[in-house]
Amino acid sequence: MATLEKLYAPQSAQGKPAVIFVHGLGGHPRETWMFDSKETSLWPVWVGQDTGCPVWTLAYDAALSGWVDGAMPLPDQGTTVLDLLNAEKELAGAPLVLIGHSLGGLVIKTAIEHAATLGVPRYEEVLSRVRAVVFIATPHLGSDLANLALALTFLLRTNDQVRDLTQHDAQLRALNTKFRVLQQRLQFQVRTFAEMRGVFVGRKFLGVPFGRHIQVVATGNADPHVAGETAVSLPEDHFSICKPRDRNAQIHKAVVTFLSDLVTQRESAQAGYDVPPEPVGNATRQLPVMEPVPSTSDQSGRLRGPDDKRLRPREGNVYGRDEEIADLTALLENTGDDAITCVQVTGAGGVGKTEVCKAALRQWMARYPAKSAYYVEIPDGSTAAEIPYRIGVALGAENLSTFQELQSLLRSGLYYLDNIESAAESAEGQSLIRSLKEWPGVLVLASSRVSLPLVFNHDLAVGALNRGDAETLFRVLWNGSDPLVDRVDGNVVERFVEGELGCHALTISLVARLGDAYPFKRIVERWQELGSALASDPSAATRMSSLRVSMRLTSETLGKDEGALDLWALAALSPAGLGDSAVSFFVERAGWSERLRQQLTRHHIWSRDGDRYRMLPPLARYALDCARSESDGFSWLRARTLAFSYFGKLATSADSIASSEAALEARASLLAEFTALARFISLEASHSTPDAAQLGRLDAHLRNAYQFRAVLSVEMLRVLLPLLPTPAGAIKSLGDLERRMGRPDEA
Repeated sequence: MATLEKLYAPQSAQGKPAVIFVHGLGGHPRETWMFDSKETSLWPVWVGQDTGCPVWTLAYDAALSGWVDGAMPLPDQGTTVLDLLNAEKELAGAPLVLIGHSLGGLVIKTAIEHAATLGVPRYEEVLSRVRAVVFIATPHLGSDLANLALALTFLLRTNDQVRDLTQHDAQLRALNTKFRVLQQRLQFQVRTFAEMRGVFVGRKFLGVPFGRHIQVVATGNADPHVAGETAVSLPEDHFSICKPRDRNAQIHKAVVTFLSDLVTQRESAQAGYDVPPEPVGNATRQLPVMEPVPSTSDQSGRLRGPDDKRLRPREGNVYGRDEEIADLTALLENTGDDAITCVQVTGAGGVGKTEVCKAALRQWMARYPAKSAYYVEIPDGSTAAEIPYRIGVALGAENLSTFQELQSLLRSGLYYLDNIESAAESAEGQSLIRSLKEWPGVLVLASSRVSLPLVFNHDLAVGALNRGDAETLFRVLWNGSDPLVDRVDGNVVERFVEGELGCHALTISLVARLGDAYPFKRIVERWQELGSALASDPSAATRMSSLRVSMRLTSETLGKDEGALDLWALAALSPAGLGDSAVSFFVERAGWSERLRQQLTRHHIWSRDGDRYRMLPPLARYALDCARSESDGFSWLRARTLAFSYFGKLATSADSIASSEAALEARASLLAEFTALARFISLEASHSTPDAAQLGRLDAHLRNAYQFRAVLSVEMLRVLLPLLPTPAGAIKSLGDLERRMGRPDEA
């Protein structure tokens, strides 16, 4: 049974938030907050006296036995707390500040998540009044529950069943993801405090202690990682951190200052400034529609209408695809009871699948402006586990690893999965797509080189351009000094575009850009020479196409500039695009010419998108294949030296910077390139002479970063383990990640 007790009542509570203290597992509504047995040491009372805020303590069923039988009772506790806060008449209409110690913080997060998702108006009204949440030594990521169980076992003399708490890691990680999304949406404030000292776990024998000290909740795991906030580490252990000795303790002064600032903000709001007025009595502030928060990341997926820059044609216009675009738009508009809910657009690499999908999305969003659409890019070569992560990022969340974690974030709308084939070819990937398309209100559009008829309701094939449109595209993109005119012996351009280039869109785009290096006649001759050579090369048989010849001719042209092919290969590592700062690093470190940026842009290798240089998957695959095989002028041995320098710099900075603001910035830079890092490690590990020593140094600096990209990190560690000279640390990291992802057997 849950109860509320008022610990401090000011003479006037007008304009002041009510502060609710919530104890943790095995805790007590009063004793948890007391330095000693005297009532005068009750910390919540000090907070009330020093701020003038009414202060309450909340008691709930936190007995240890209730938390060990296969599932945490967080859902029940969260609902109970909500109902209690709603039922207390003295709290009606009052703004709320919730302070939770240890698992009490998890109860608060669960109550907030339930208020936003259960659809109960009285609970939504409670949530509308939450102004701030304070976490004290709360295990947000779940990985420290084993330590908490061990500490409670010894300190409270509980039985070994408490260790069953360790099975709830995945549940808590999903809860934290939901909480971060809600915090960004509702904009309540958050403060976080973390312990720095360990709790002694052991026994005394003849007065001599035997045992060890354990830090129950690691500093990184005590941080919910909400935007604009970081955990404050205090020189206390897990239990002393919420029992300040006196009013000079840092946690007391920090909480008092925090509450005073909230009151000041409220007074400013009532004076007519930016913050909306509080609800009074039973009046409610309407909650925002629970849709994902648009992320500031380049990978943010929420499309902002038909004019969103991600839907712009790469070449400025889309040539010769009117029929395919009309067919796809018609499929997307089929919204009846028998609606096609999962459409796949297939075709060879570079043929124009993405452009058809983007054009249809523009039309669909123009006709249905009230509907939501999300652009989800799946990196080339991804496994099925990357699908929920990428969709989660598009919805404003990060570090999801399963569809179960994704479910609470899914919203009605159209999800465009670009380049899905490698992730969806496995049974796990196909199961994920089926689960997604069966979700109420979800429409799935995917582009893929591979047809998957058992997964998708409809397959729309995109082939070569017709001859007339192909010739038009070539003439529009031609940048040569010699004019393209019809020759006396017939339309040479038309015959070349159809007979040699195969009316393939990307091939045309690449070859037309060669006009500034060769006259048209020489391009035709060189094309035929290369085509004949590749046709007679058995090793090229699996890659024979007009695109293969065009990329070879382009690499031959760019290879005349020192560093151009190495920069091409390095940029190919990053599916999200190589950052401008990374390009500058490579150019400066290698002493290359700055004109390489313009050269790669002019020859259609990459295109500028904000501060990143993005590359089409076929061009990236070609460069990495050639680098691995040391062919066509590419060299992995050359490129990897620069890659090790760049990724080593990022990992070292994120691992070593002491300043919290600088550390967060360094970590963000590393995580922005994490997919590229994973691809680099995979390629290096598969090389005939991998540099095990440098891989080991990278791994050592990545230990604290693995948790933020769990799915990708598991794949990286599995690749690294056989190569590391001392793999013990990597083995531990892999086990921790597997356990966090709810796979105890693998852990």
